[in-house]
Amino acid sequence: MPDNPIPYPLDPVVVGGTLITLDQYVNAPTVITRRVAEIAAQRFFASKVFSPGPAITGGALLFERPNPLLTDLYAARRTQEMAPGTQAPVLTFVRGIPMVARPRKIGGKWSLTKEERQRNNPRLAERAMVQMANTITRDLEIMALSELNAVVASEGRTIAAGSTWAAAAATTFGTRTAANQPASDIANVVSAVDVEERGHVLNSAIFNPLDWANLKKIYASLNAGNGDASARAVLTDNGITTIDTTPRQPQGRVKLYEAGMVGTWSNEFPLTETTWFDEETDMTWWYQSTVSPAFAVDDQFAMLELVGV
Repeated sequence: MPDNPIPYPLDPVVVGGTLITLDQYVNAPTVITRRVAEIAAQRFFASKVFSPGPAITGGALLFERPNPLLTDLYAARRTQEMAPGTQAPVLTFVRGIPMVARPRKIGGKWSLTKEERQRNNPRLAERAMVQMANTITRDLEIMALSELNAVVASEGRTIAAGSTWAAAAATTFGTRTAANQPASDIANVVSAVDVEERGHVLNSAIFNPLDWANLKKIYASLNAGNGDASARAVLTDNGITTIDTTPRQPQGRVKLYEAGMVGTWSNEFPLTETTWFDEETDMTWWYQSTVSPAFAVDDQFAMLELVGV
């Protein structure tokens, strides 16, 4: 039963010079692991929000979250004017709130029969790997967004839109104002983080696909041009250069964040493929993928969610 781990970040697989046969899939489980990792990484946004974290020891990841009442950008006391020959005052610094994140092991398995291997149709294995990778991606997205949503709620990291984007799309030239358009909402979020003076610069966003579609419709009608390019231009003007969409992001809410600064992602065990042949019962080759992630938001001030869009 060979195990073939792939560490985070997921490494891409490159296959060239020949076609992979089903027999090669069976005899080289490392190929399957890397193929699953490659597919899972194609549209995966969690690695942008969370940076690689430390190793997990003792079944838990310990970290600190900033005190919401005090800023950790500055020392706890100010500098002081000094008379000649006197010592500089001792500066003290704010400690964060101790927190703990525990890994959650997820996984699944699929099989190929002895007959399927003999008939050598690699599309069977490819289809199974695509579906396995998509499932892993979706479940990791759910886990990552669940952690973000919990911290947004507990720390009050929201700001309300001036109006819904559906209402903004329905405005006419006579009723349209700077305040009732999405560009105003995005600017308000960015400036709110700037005012907090914690050194964060929002540069990324996660949209529900329906909200992203509304944004494109609004600016396509305003500029009589390409809606996608126009919507991205509005975001870029406010420093938002990375955009991801996922149905797992709640509709009517847009997460804006500084890439890699919100928290960390550690795996107690990396993405691992275990293979074995069940000769005694059903003469079947089995492939099992598992991973044990832990997501930790260690700086809630690096994100803000726009609600009511």
